[in-house]
Amino acid sequence: LRRRRRAGETGAPRDERNELDLALGPDVPIDLALDLGHVRSSIQLGGLQLPRLSLASGTGRVTVGFDRPLEGDLAAFTVDGGAGRLRLRALGNASPAAFTLSAGGGMFDVDLGGAWRRDARLRFDVRLGDVILRLPRGLAVAVVVDGRDPGELVLPGFTRDEEGVFRSPAVTGDSPTVHVEVGPGLGLFEARIEG
Repeated sequence: LRRRRRAGETGAPRDERNELDLALGPDVPIDLALDLGHVRSSIQLGGLQLPRLSLASGTGRVTVGFDRPLEGDLAAFTVDGGAGRLRLRALGNASPAAFTLSAGGGMFDVDLGGAWRRDARLRFDVRLGDVILRLPRGLAVAVVVDGRDPGELVLPGFTRDEEGVFRSPAVTGDSPTVHVEVGPGLGLFEARIEG
């Protein structure tokens, strides 16, 4: 990668930055694997055909968004989180059938907005990090806790049914339901109903 110099920029060689702009087309299905280290990245994947997507985030600040619905179906989206900050935007436009986020630590901000086309299963295995889940008011979400004290969850507006499942106030029916499983760990897990 070659460094892009900006007008008037002076910097020591140790402060050099590398930039990469990569454009992908929607005409061909892509099994995409992104392995990011200590970077500041902003990635838009809306409109692509992504049968499978994997992301490894490191210690940097990464934002991955879906500004419009994907073409075709995303079967699996896996994230191996690092110690940095990861933001996922408009995950509903990707409508993954299965989503897994595994991490030892870090900060994860996941927005479930967008046009969900089907039911989805999301699994969060974050051992020492914080997860904020942002969901639109009309989205039906069911949260199941696996190996964690339910008292450690922050789920304002959710109700707990007789089977121990936390449910958002949205009505299920013909619209998709997002099933969320929260694995064991320490740290914040909060679901915020927005809009």
